[in-house]
Amino acid sequence: MIGRWIAVVALALLGAAGIGALAGSFNPDHFVLTAAVFGACTIAPLGALGWLLFIAPRSAPQDRNSAENVEHRWAEQAAARAFADILALIGLGLAVISIAGIVLDTQLVLMAVVIVAMVDVALRYVVLERRDR
Repeated sequence: MIGRWIAVVALALLGAAGIGALAGSFNPDHFVLTAAVFGACTIAPLGALGWLLFIAPRSAPQDRNSAENVEHRWAEQAAARAFADILALIGLGLAVISIAGIVLDTQLVLMAVVIVAMVDVALRYVVLERRDR
């Protein structure tokens, strides 16, 4: 068990240092500041990823029917339907932007798509939950 926790910490620290160094290389004037900020921002998600990879699979009970519960079914249905919505939204948006010749900021568009997808999944989950209860 100690070895798995060491792997989690190593993944978090080494991964955050690598991402920080990579981000800092794109801003050589403020390398240390950029590397520190990106490293600090990625250490927790990398720690969570390490926990998921090294600790969770061995500590969770192995229930064969765990994927058959109703919440799992609601989440799968909500995600599948939201995926179809996002594909339609992206397709229509691309058509409008291409025809109109509009130039948009890529980061803003991608952020909007991610937010719409998360809200869509959450709303669909709530609707499915209320419908089935």
